[in-house]
Amino acid sequence: KESNQTIYPEPILHISAHENKSGLELTSGEFLPWNQLRTLLLILGKDTGYLRNGTSFWQVCFSVCKGAYAKEMFSVGPPYPCYAIIGPKENVDWPDALTAFITFYHQSIYKQSQVEDAVRIMNLAAGLDNIFSVIKCPGVL
Repeated sequence: KESNQTIYPEPILHISAHENKSGLELTSGEFLPWNQLRTLLLILGKDTGYLRNGTSFWQVCFSVCKGAYAKEMFSVGPPYPCYAIIGPKENVDWPDALTAFITFYHQSIYKQSQVEDAVRIMNLAAGLDNIFSVIKCPGVL
């Protein structure tokens, strides 16, 4: 089915790295604690105009093992570095993560699905049982 519809999705940041409960390990081997990533995302939000009313209006996808640890960035309170985090609650094999995120982006951007629906479908596409989840910042419906 062809469409002439122009799609203007909200920004989605994608981070692929190693991580643990404390933060991310970058390709360079450097470690980025959650509080530093939070600060960097807030600066980016302010500099791009996406930080409004105490929240940066984008989603951050974490293609990392146990990416749901990123919710630690919400524990400080406002301002929030993003309004939603999408990531796995458990370790995920790379082929499953690739399948899941391709599906998520197709659903989110092209099909314009709600984030919860896109996450549900990404789990199904990768054959995973509710491994990927969406975590919204406090105060977001």
